[in-house]
This record gives sequence, structure tokens and C-alpha cells, in this order.
Amino acid sequence: MRPFIWTWEAVGVRITASRLHQERGGVSAECVIERRHGEIWKRFTSYRVSLTSISGRREFIRDMNALWEGPDWVEIAHQLCDQTLGAWRTSEPSQISSGETPLEAGTWILNPILYAGHTTVLYGPGDSGKSTVGVLAALLLAQGGCVAGIAAGGGFRPLYLDWERTFSTFDSRIGALIRGHPDLAPSGKKICYQRLTRPLAECLEDIEDTIAFREADVLIIDSLGMAAGGDLNAPEAATRLFEAIDTIGCPALVIGHTHKASEEKTIYGSVFFYNLASLVWEVNVDRDEEEGPLRLGLTNQKDNLSRRHAPLGLSIQFQDDLCIFSSFNPADSPVLSKKLSRAKRILHLLGDHLPRTLQEIASDLGDDPKLISTELNKAYNKGKYWNKIGEGWMSL
Repeated sequence: MRPFIWTWEAVGVRITASRLHQERGGVSAECVIERRHGEIWKRFTSYRVSLTSISGRREFIRDMNALWEGPDWVEIAHQLCDQTLGAWRTSEPSQISSGETPLEAGTWILNPILYAGHTTVLYGPGDSGKSTVGVLAALLLAQGGCVAGIAAGGGFRPLYLDWERTFSTFDSRIGALIRGHPDLAPSGKKICYQRLTRPLAECLEDIEDTIAFREADVLIIDSLGMAAGGDLNAPEAATRLFEAIDTIGCPALVIGHTHKASEEKTIYGSVFFYNLASLVWEVNVDRDEEEGPLRLGLTNQKDNLSRRHAPLGLSIQFQDDLCIFSSFNPADSPVLSKKLSRAKRILHLLGDHLPRTLQEIASDLGDDPKLISTELNKAYNKGKYWNKIGEGWMSL
């Protein structure tokens, strides 16, 4: 929440009211009182003022008169409280629609993961490399460039808010990724990290102070459950988290977990975590426990601003103290290809230009022949993707 700044020029007083809290007893604000010395404002003292209590105003007037004689603290106190309350409670004015506003088109700051001014949820099972993707996102946002099909123009100052790990873990990942991708090295010192233990809505003032001090302009939140707090299955957990993000006013990449109880792997918790996000990406993993890279398949489950993006394949190779990202086709993985559309799986199978019968295609894909037949004929009738020669099907 932005601070409210009031100035009484005639008596050289300036008061900044911030960190407003609403409780049963009313609303209070933390006020920093400054005194003018020539052309310079210098901090005089600070005071938490009860904005809605007459007795609280009287205490403020009494204490300020004892500290600084001269200004009319009665007038200042009432104006401070009334103006701050009025500004805090004011909502945006109502408007009449004209239909003249151009249709909103998303502006990527991290293509195709994060839009300017919006919130993305990236979710998947534990130990699937999501946080490493989050660290890569921070580096790309700061430096710019393209790694494994994820691109950014750079120039941002990311703030990585972490509820799960320590700074040393985060910093070691920064180092490993920079060693794996030396072009990202200049961005290593442009990323701010903050460890948190309370839900985001309860730390707003601290985070806003960090953003102001570090000049941060994009958030990476790791992870959704702890950032939301409370009963994640209750709608209030989601609305509280997204309201906090809106209050901060920065685009945000939120890393979440999978709902294990559901056959269709969804974001853990209330459906509102999905509903309130502008963009949702699901992460699935194909891991060779003995050797080889960690292979992730990213599926775009929701995009409010455009058509859904094609699935992404990210390969993460850990070599000694290096971490290297590269791209691959998710259709090459028997595990990850299951998340692709039936048409994409057929097209990938027929990519070798060898003819296959309906039964052979269904057998190779482990799918229902009737569903395969429907998909084959639908595209064939439109002249797309493949052709039929006798009983065999071949890609165009």
C-alpha cells in the first residue's frame, strides 16, 4: 500500500502515514513526522496514531506539544487523521462504458511465462525443478536473453520471496546457473532475495519497504501454499493471496504444488488459485534416477490474454557445480507426451514419414483405436498434418 504524505508548509511539518492496520478498536497508522530545516526535511520522530479514536488523537496532540512547541497540533492531528482515513477508504470512481478501449493484448516480460501487470501460477509435484525454473526466470528478467525457449528483454529487478529454503540454497542456484549460462552473469547481482515465514498478506509492509529500498519491480513467490497461509481449500486463502499481490502492484510468478488427491493434477487448494491467475502452467517431470537430465514438460492450462501456448520441454542438466537448461520436444518422452494433445502425439509418431495403419498407430501410442480414428479423419478431411495411402497413414 502506498504511503500518504501530508505537508503543512506554514509551520514546516511533513507527516508520512503508512502501515495502516484495521482492528476491532479502529484504524491506526504509523506516522513519520519530519521537520523542515531550510530546504531539507529531516526526520523528527515517529508515532503510531489511532485515526478513528478521539482519545488517540488527544494523546498524539499532547505528546507532540511536549516534543515540539509551535505548530497547531490540534489542527494537524485532525487533518492528518481525517485526510488519511478518507484517502485510504476511497475506492475508484464509477465509470460509464464507451466500448472505445482497445482489446487488451498481453505484453510479455518473460515469454511465454509472465505478462506485464499480471500473475502466473507455475505448479507441479515436489522435487520437479520448479524452483530452479523460478531462479532462471529471475536471471532472465534481470539480464534478458533466451534460454531453452524462455525469453526476456531484461532490465527488471526481481524480488525472490522464499518461504521454503534459505538464502544459501538460493544463492548456490544462482551461481550454478550462471556457470552453466555465462551470458547471465551480469544479472547475478541484480536479484534481491527475502526469506519469509508469515503469509504474504501479513508481511505487506516489510515487502513494500524492501521493494522501495531495492527498487524491485517483479515478484517470484516460492511457494503458493505458504505464501497464502491458512486453509488452502478455502476460497479466502486464494483471494487473500491475490489481494496482497494486487496491493504490492508488481507482476508475479507464483510457484505452487500439485493437488495429489485429484486424478487430473490441479493446483493444490481452492479452485480460486486457478481462477484468479491470468496464466497457469503445469509442470510434469520425467526423471532418470540413475543418470541423465531432469526433463520437464510445461503445459499451458490457462491464458486469459491470448491462445494457449504450445507445450514446452525443459531439460535441466546438473554437472558438478553447473546447472544447464536446454529445450527438447516433450513428445520424445513417453511420460511427458501423455500431456500432449492426441493430434500432436500422432503427428510426432508419423514424423518419420513411414506409413502406419490405424491399429499400429493406436498400439504405438497406447490409445483407443476409435479415438485415434476420429482424430486422423478430422485432420485428413481438413487437409492437415497427414495423408492416407491405402490402409496406411503418413505425415504430409
